[in-house]
Amino acid sequence: MMTRRLLLCAVLLLTACSDGPAVRPPTGTDTVIAVVDRRGGFAASAEQWALPALTLYGDGTAVTRGDDRGALLTGHRRTLSTAQIDALFRRADDAGILTDRDYPQDVTDAATLTVRLTTTGGAYETTVTQPSPGEGGDRGEVIAFAEAAAASGVDAGEYLPQRATVLVVADSEDNSDVRPWPLDVPLSAMDGAPQRPCHVVDGATLAPLLAEAGAARRETRWQAEGHRVRLVVRPLLPHERNCADLD
Repeated sequence: MMTRRLLLCAVLLLTACSDGPAVRPPTGTDTVIAVVDRRGGFAASAEQWALPALTLYGDGTAVTRGDDRGALLTGHRRTLSTAQIDALFRRADDAGILTDRDYPQDVTDAATLTVRLTTTGGAYETTVTQPSPGEGGDRGEVIAFAEAAAASGVDAGEYLPQRATVLVVADSEDNSDVRPWPLDVPLSAMDGAPQRPCHVVDGATLAPLLAEAGAARRETRWQAEGHRVRLVVRPLLPHERNCADLD
């Protein structure tokens, strides 16, 4: 009897000391378990539609923000193993960010770092206003976690979306590079027009649109119903289906 009790205690001790995280994220290809989002102060209108620095899914697929290419916002894929996901959430637990936290600063139009984490026990959001490299303390822990999370896993090439949104971000009289309207729907018929025109493109028309947007320039304007407008083409992430998902 004593031997069985000792063996049971040993098993319980090994379980408590295992490498698994105290809390686990859910699994699933469309289940977002971690988001790291950075938004700059005094951001241009196009900046608000940029991809997050990291969007991680329960199956270990991640999409990180890529470079802007003309009118096209791009992303890169990364893959994380189960062990790497567990290590990331252990680090989050150690940093104390598996809870809702806010680190404000009294700065006008400050940059903001937001970390959102989802576990089987709930969803949590931590915000750091005006984050700076080299910070210490609790703010520094969040900043360091965000940097490590965005660099975790291995590179899996460019993110190739199944659908993308076309967003009108400015109306301008600039005529240095004016091109024909690239969509099969007029400006006035786009979802959300005239306040926030947005249109989802997929299927056979997606690849030509991505190529055309990537070949444009920042100063490119598109002729539409008597207006010259600036467009941004933003890939939709795997869990996003329409313009409303960008809110």
